Amino acid sequence: YDKYLPQYSTNDNCKQTCESPITVEELDTVIGRLLMNKAPGSEGLTGNFYRYCKKGVGTYKLLAATEIFETCLLPPTMRQGIIMSIPNPNKDLRFIENRKPITLRNSDYKLQTCIFSTRLQTGISNLVSETQSVFLKADQSTIDDAASIYMDI
Repeated sequence: YDKYLPQYSTNDNCKQTCESPITVEELDTVIGRLLMNKAPGSEGLTGNFYRYCKKGVGTYKLLAATEIFETCLLPPTMRQGIIMSIPNPNKDLRFIENRKPITLRNSDYKLQTCIFSTRLQTGISNLVSETQSVFLKADQSTIDDAASIYMDI
């Protein structure tokens, strides 16, 4: 088994990107990508709040994100989620199959995971084989290749 592992490793650029401190630019980018009018985090804050109050809370979010990154410890509120049952429209709400569960996660947790997800994109293609890369973010040529393989099947 171990003889196959050396071929799957990250490049130095990915390692450096993943291990570097979180920047204001990364945080601004992630806040800009938050979806508007979606479910709030477990603390009740929405993407709308972060977008409109970015300048006021940005410094504090960066300090919190940096501390979490340096200590590798998430506060208890970021390790918890609230599971809620959302009704499907035009269905009889008395039946459980007509509801779907969602988990409200802390908004700070969402910001952190989005930053790390973006960072991992720089080297994930070195870790995932071509046969398993269909769901990775890719350029159009990769998507076209996947579509042609599907059509061949």
